Amino acid sequence: MASQYRGNSFSDGHDEIGGADVEDIVALYELAHELSYCDMDRVGMIGGSRGGMMMCRFLQQRPHIRAAISLAGLMNMQRMLEQREDIRELYSQYFELTEENIRMRSPVRRVEELPKTVPFLLMHGRCDRRVSPLDALEIAQQFYEHRIPHKLVMFP
Repeated sequence: MASQYRGNSFSDGHDEIGGADVEDIVALYELAHELSYCDMDRVGMIGGSRGGMMMCRFLQQRPHIRAAISLAGLMNMQRMLEQREDIRELYSQYFELTEENIRMRSPVRRVEELPKTVPFLLMHGRCDRRVSPLDALEIAQQFYEHRIPHKLVMFP
């Protein structure tokens, strides 16, 4: 199953890039419980770029999945906003760029809220210019310090 965030592709609502739109993933997860062909004991998640951040926000609320995979996941919103003026301008249209909103959308600043029972596979390209490879390195270090099982794979 895959989510489509509110406010995208002609859907209703307002995209908040890691705000209330996380509830769309929660709703998808709850829907899966109602489908007889979904084995809720074997649920994994995968998130790429912004989806990596959204996945972490989801896991802060629903820590009952078996594994998580982040592909070039956005883990430090502050870094993204500092390195990419185009993103700063875009994101300011979706949410107020306050310290609290940036912290809320930065998994590296909220690792203690992630489950210690969900193993993470972190994959990132070393030359990624959209999401800094430092995000993967930083979250891996945080995972190590908080004893969250993980594997980091950096691609050339």
